[in-house]
Amino acid sequence: MSIDISVVIVSYHCRDEVIACLESIPVGSRASTVEVIVLDNDSRDGTVEAIAERFPDVKLLAEETNLGFARGVNKA
Repeated sequence: MSIDISVVIVSYHCRDEVIACLESIPVGSRASTVEVIVLDNDSRDGTVEAIAERFPDVKLLAEETNLGFARGVNKA
């Protein structure tokens, strides 16, 4: 299966905003294969746990340090 669209989200202490963002991404896009990747920069607000529980199809990268936005995007 080839990926048509990759959605990359970098988060840091913004659980509610990331959940809202993930909820806004259409599931089963018509003619496109979409992958969603979230890289969390060592949040301590339950972001990683909430994503893992509610969005099992999301590729979740949980960092143990804050890489910053640019390095986070590049890694994801």
